[in-house]
Amino acid sequence: MRARNLKPGFFKNEDLAECEPLARIFFEGLWCSADREGRLEYRPKRLKAEILPYDDCDILHLLSQLSQKGFVIIYPEVNPQFIEIPTFHEHQNPHYSEKSLNIPSSTQLKESSENIPGNIPDETKSKRAESLLLNPESLLLNPESRKASVPDESRVLRTDNCPQEEIIAAYHKILPELPKVKTWPEELRKILRTRWREDQGRQHVGWWENYFKMISQSEYLMGRVNGFTCDMEWIVRPKNMTKILNGRYHNNGAQGNKHSGIKAWLEEKRGENDTTGL
Repeated sequence: MRARNLKPGFFKNEDLAECEPLARIFFEGLWCSADREGRLEYRPKRLKAEILPYDDCDILHLLSQLSQKGFVIIYPEVNPQFIEIPTFHEHQNPHYSEKSLNIPSSTQLKESSENIPGNIPDETKSKRAESLLLNPESLLLNPESRKASVPDESRVLRTDNCPQEEIIAAYHKILPELPKVKTWPEELRKILRTRWREDQGRQHVGWWENYFKMISQSEYLMGRVNGFTCDMEWIVRPKNMTKILNGRYHNNGAQGNKHSGIKAWLEEKRGENDTTGL
């Protein structure tokens, strides 16, 4: 389990207040059990032992309450395998070095199940089946994972599992001042996909959120110096990304070297939070 943030608004959430007290405590425990993307395996007995070891309660009933209120998503619907906390990144800021369990999002799993050969109309089955590039190892979890109880084909993701829409949504949320992404053609998808694949550390949305936060601290990139404004296309191009990660644009708009990269920037911001008591 991991240390997580708890905000005062938690205690005043009216929807959460309609859940039993143990369900609210259990919800907090799910944050600590989830990986950096807010996802974890659906293992009720183990979660009961980890989060509420001293309480006599029906853990499935507590999960059902949280699910009905939309605080968690349990998926797939048949033979549940995973749990997702939809608002995880709105309230949590995982450490950049925290590992992801590589659990697919509920959206990804739904899309992959829709694209497996068994779900394709008869008239297009043969052509589409040959074109699907499936990766049977894409859902490998930690060494303690139990064997999947869902059919193998529903657990298989496409080789291209870069969550482009989620990354673009994070760009819009964190950098609202920058130009909006109106279209994202295949040429740009290939560029973003390459940036995603070339470094394992980038293969979770949390890394991209921190990348966008780093950009938001640059006077130059945010268009406050010399009238230049970057956009999503510009910041994912290889040379530009390298300069950003090396801190070349974080010296009051000039290409100086105030920061030595995104890791140094994150450490600096974390230090500032520590000194202010946040």
